[in-house]
Amino acid sequence: MRLIVTVMKNEGPFILEWAAHHLAIGFERFLVYTNDCEDGTDAIWERLAALGLAVHERNDDIRPRGVQKTALMRADSHPLRREAEWLLCLDVDEFVNVKRGEGRLDDLFAVSPDADMIALAWRRFGAAGRARWRDEPVTGLYRRAAPEACPFPFHNYGIKSLWRADAGWARLGVHRPLEPDPARLASLRVTNAEGTPLPGFAERGLWLRLETAGYGAAQVNHYALRSAECFLMKAARGLPNSRRSALDLGYWAERNFNQVEDRSIDRSAKLRDDWLARPRVDPVLSRLHEDACAWRRERIAALLGEAEPLALWLRLIVTETAALPAEAAAALNPLVAKSWAMGRA
Repeated sequence: MRLIVTVMKNEGPFILEWAAHHLAIGFERFLVYTNDCEDGTDAIWERLAALGLAVHERNDDIRPRGVQKTALMRADSHPLRREAEWLLCLDVDEFVNVKRGEGRLDDLFAVSPDADMIALAWRRFGAAGRARWRDEPVTGLYRRAAPEACPFPFHNYGIKSLWRADAGWARLGVHRPLEPDPARLASLRVTNAEGTPLPGFAERGLWLRLETAGYGAAQVNHYALRSAECFLMKAARGLPNSRRSALDLGYWAERNFNQVEDRSIDRSAKLRDDWLARPRVDPVLSRLHEDACAWRRERIAALLGEAEPLALWLRLIVTETAALPAEAAAALNPLVAKSWAMGRA
């Protein structure tokens, strides 16, 4: 079984597209943890669980490491994890985009048939100038992205890892499996999406770079911002892990890249739309989806009625980011790492 593990709160309007896309390309089940949902996100996953597509668990009693890491610790001991052949930890704003063949997982596995872990590089998609939120597919609304050569900040080349559940890693991680079996470490085979070996990635938290991103075969489309209104909602909710960085104009500016058009995910759009038609005709899911959209509209209107969110929203609309040249990025990236370290102190 090919399993996605995810953690969600108040993401109801985006679930059906995200789930349909990943089922269409070859994932088979979702293990979903939710907490404190107000928009019916938990009810949507309960319905998808009733249809045999997911297992939904509550993620209450959050531990000090944060919501997301608490859920992953619980997932480590979940029976569904032991049934999985392949595992991926993925957020609802991340879409696996396979660029080979028909855009299916099998097309990706054909590139690296012997890999124990495939590191999939992020490709950051900006807000595309959209101030308002609309209930339309994210993958169709946001088609402007960072160029492949975008070395600043260095976390542009973050990864999500698709890995064999029996390969020898002990724990799930947000970006990569953790704690490889020392006895098997030397034999673990880690590649990027193009099949290029990545020495050292089996045990260390390394970053990709342009030369090893593997964009030619696959990427993870990362829609961290969506519209400016969606970002207000994200800022009000806060981060799902333990890092104490604010969801503010700086966070937006680091991610609002709109320099190139990227339609590569359209390769699997027909597959997605066929899957999406199935839950859409389910009257329970349709009602839950509409209820979630109504809740989001009301919450956005309330936020824009407050002084600070309104001021932030107006600044977001006019703030866009350009890629820096490699020389400037090399000088600045160490300062990003220093800033992270200071923020965790």
